[in-house]
Amino acid sequence: MNRRSFVASLGPLAMGPALAAQKAVHRAARTKITEVRNVRLKLVRELGTLEPAWTPGSTLNFRVGGGGFLEIRTDQGLVGIGPAIDPILVPLVQKALVGKDPFDTEQHNALLRYEGAGERYEGAANVDIALWDLVGKACRQPIYKLLGGGKDKVLVYAAMVKLSMPEERAAMAAELAAQGWKAIKLRLHNPTMKQDIATVEAVRARIGDRRQITRDANQAENPGR
Repeated sequence: MNRRSFVASLGPLAMGPALAAQKAVHRAARTKITEVRNVRLKLVRELGTLEPAWTPGSTLNFRVGGGGFLEIRTDQGLVGIGPAIDPILVPLVQKALVGKDPFDTEQHNALLRYEGAGERYEGAANVDIALWDLVGKACRQPIYKLLGGGKDKVLVYAAMVKLSMPEERAAMAAELAAQGWKAIKLRLHNPTMKQDIATVEAVRARIGDRRQITRDANQAENPGR
């Protein structure tokens, strides 16, 4: 019996791993985008509104359910998922991406920004997230590995939304620390930097060095405040 006959006699048992590997390489190299669409989610209930620190005077709605997500589908059955885009952009993104290789992320991002999708908050960046989700699935690797990440864990923190008085924020920080949160993110957009600093100091005095404190000034910090 020669080598070819021996391998043939083993059938799928011998060829299975090789065929699976070949299929994986083929999928990663040949995947083409076939559809881009927003998927809407059912609204369960409204929770209320808050005034976000990053846009004083505006209103941010909080809901259970609702909203949606973006799907980028391919001819190999892979589906990349990202945040939903503005519905007006869907035809533009369809035209730019259908028939293209999802691995060409830089080319797609440059084209979408040139076409105006980058001017909208829910635009080119959301598409980029879905494309990278596709790339990770095709390679069967988490995205942080493909980008050269050296860690497999990140710190989870509780992020505040609205501005508040130092005393209230300190009480909230203590409550979150008791729940097990390792860090808190403070929103700082008060009229003066002195007030922002007072908030951080109040939180640090309440929780000590047990937890990390991060802050987001929301474009508010400058020497003139």
